[in-house]
Amino acid sequence: MTSSTNPWNAVYKIATGKVKGNVPITTLQKPDGTLTSDLRETMGYMLDYFAPADDKHGETNHHKHIRARLKEPIQTRDDRDFTNEEIKLTIESLDHKKAPGEYGITSDILLRAFITLPKFTTSLFNGCLRNGCFKERWKRAKIVPIIKYGNENSSQVSKYRPISLINT
Repeated sequence: MTSSTNPWNAVYKIATGKVKGNVPITTLQKPDGTLTSDLRETMGYMLDYFAPADDKHGETNHHKHIRARLKEPIQTRDDRDFTNEEIKLTIESLDHKKAPGEYGITSDILLRAFITLPKFTTSLFNGCLRNGCFKERWKRAKIVPIIKYGNENSSQVSKYRPISLINT
């Protein structure tokens, strides 16, 4: 289980598939009181609950202003290119025990790629910084639902804790 020094240890083991649980995904009660009918509907309901769609309906002027600013490239006077050393130190600081995300690229693989192609890797990150653009696929997460202790018999979607595994 977990310890007081690392309460997330068990969560990461479950999320990475290193611990197999015996608790299957069950039907869930929807807001209208009906139950989901199959695994596809249950997973769709969980996804809508944990990661709702970005709905522009009813947003305030403040939200519209934020959306407009997000479309502008981010350029500040103090932006400077990353150095090879900064990239290397950052990659080396990544925890090699963390789950790699949907592509399966671990921090060890990323470090080996950097060692093999340091100029390319640094140029890639500098290009992203200059353009204020990071690939959407780098931002995707694998959501692993884990049942909260004591809520195993509940039919509420809130009995699950979503753990998001992002790509290294």
